[in-house]
Parts: sequence; C-alpha cells; structure tokens
Amino acid sequence: MTERDNRANIDFVFADEDGQFRIGLRSALANEGYTNIRDCSTIARLESAIDAATPDLLVLDARMEDNASFDIISRIRRSELGTNPFVTIMMTIRSLDRDIVQKVIESGVDDLLLKPVSTTDIMNRIKSLAAERQPFVVTKDYIGPQRRTARDRDDEEDGEEPELIEVPNTLGAKSRGEEVDDFELQKLIAEAQSEINEQRLQRNGPEIAALVAEIVPAYEENRIDDEIKAKVTSLTEFADDVSERLSNTSFVHVSDLCNVLSSIAASLRGGEANERGIALLTPLSNAINVSFNPDPEATEFADQVVVLVRDYIEKHRADFARIE
Repeated sequence: MTERDNRANIDFVFADEDGQFRIGLRSALANEGYTNIRDCSTIARLESAIDAATPDLLVLDARMEDNASFDIISRIRRSELGTNPFVTIMMTIRSLDRDIVQKVIESGVDDLLLKPVSTTDIMNRIKSLAAERQPFVVTKDYIGPQRRTARDRDDEEDGEEPELIEVPNTLGAKSRGEEVDDFELQKLIAEAQSEINEQRLQRNGPEIAALVAEIVPAYEENRIDDEIKAKVTSLTEFADDVSERLSNTSFVHVSDLCNVLSSIAASLRGGEANERGIALLTPLSNAINVSFNPDPEATEFADQVVVLVRDYIEKHRADFARIE
C-alpha cells in the first residue's frame, strides 16, 4: 500500500466552531488522502463522535464553548470518554496568549497549532507524531505526553524524575500501513493504564502525607480556617482517587487503609471533628506512603509493610467501625 492509501485508514476527528475553517481543513486533508474524516461544530457532537468510535487523531480548538475543550481532553485521558485514553491530540489556538498556551501545555495534548493552519504545517505535525510520539509521564499534577517545562524540571529537582511510559500510537501504526487489532490494542491500553495508575499512586502517597501534616495540627489547635478546609477537601479527593485506582494493581493491600482515610476526611469535611479519627490520620497516611514507596531493592521490607498494614487494620478495627 502507498502512503496515501495508509492515510485513508486513519480515523480523523476535528472540532471547531468556525464553519469556514472546518470546510477548508476537510478539503485540504482530503486532497492529501485523508478520507475518513469527521468534523464537529459543537462539544456535544464531538462527544458523540468520540463515543461512537475513538479516532486515531483528534484536532480541536482551544476556545470552543468557553474552553470546554479542556474538559474533553481531561475526560479522554482519564478514560471517561472513548475507548483509548492515549489517542493522539492536537489543539489549535488563535493567538499566543501566555495563559492559554500554558493551559494547553498542561492539558495533556500532544501538540498545538497556531491558526491560521496551513496544509504543510498540519501535514508535518501529523507525520512527526506518527513517526516519533513523545512517551507519557506521570507527575503530581499531570498525566500526558512528556513535556520539557518548568514543571517537569521542578519534579526532577525534587528527586522525582518522571518515568517514561510508552503508550499505544494507532496514528503511527496506521500511517505505516499496519493493521490495528482491537483486542491487541485494548491489551496495550490496559498495560499502559496499569503502569500509569501505579506511578500515580506512588506520587499520591507523599501528597496525602503532606496534607495530613498540615490538617492534624490545625484541628488539634482548633485553628480551622478556609485554607485548612480546602486541604481537607483535597485530602478527600486524593483518598477517593487512590481508592479508585487500587484495583488490579500491586497495592491492593492498602485498600482498607485508603477507605478508612477517605471516611475520616469526609467526616471532617462534613464538620464532624472526631478526635479518634484525627489521631488516626497520621499513622494511616504514613502507612499508605510507605506502602506506595518501598525501597525497590528491599523486597523483604515491602513484604513486612504489607503484614504491618494488615495487623494495624485488625488492631484498630473497632475504632474504624466507629468512624464509618
């Protein structure tokens, strides 16, 4: 098959409120051999298009419906929309506004394009992403293609250099004329998701410990202000996120601790300052943190942590029941 024939197999979705832009882009892409094209004028139509069939390449405008595009990207990357959280995504912007550019970079897209977009420019970007897409990284506040930004450099300076994760690239496979088997694709997606989950969990441990270190003294000293309440909300969200990610990982043994931590945080958020619950926050967060981040060479220590966690739960089972 020729390169042009390969392009005909690529599922291409783009979304923009500008009708003239959609007509022009569709025509330009068709001239280059891209015939499997779906274009959308609204976020609702884009959602329906992705639900119907996750594309190999998605291009959408940053300012659609008051920046609702960013929510679409977030939902895709969190596996809440479509069947492939690793779909290649490009975002178009109308100006080099510093805030919007930063938001695009932090959203998890693969590339950004400045309008007006030329046929040559978009073809070069597609070819680049098909040939050598950036691996994904997980940091404390980002999941997406590797970025050489201040955020990444800060993570490295903190001793948290992100581990690179290779993710499926159906755009690249189809551009090379390879057949994409749905079963094999879902297997690769599951493997990448599992690795991302475990990395996210390992980074959530220190975040939980840091929040607890600020919340506990505030409640013990009865200095609960809006900032502390916001941290309690964050703790609840972290605990819930961890609980959701625990299934089918190597950290299943921490599930009971996370459920209890979530219960305590939720009770504090609801205005119930239970002294027993507050006292349990620190040992709980410490146990979670250690369990998520054992010395990779100390497997014996890791096994001991699992035993200690389970013993801790059994010894405090009555206290947990009172909290829940």
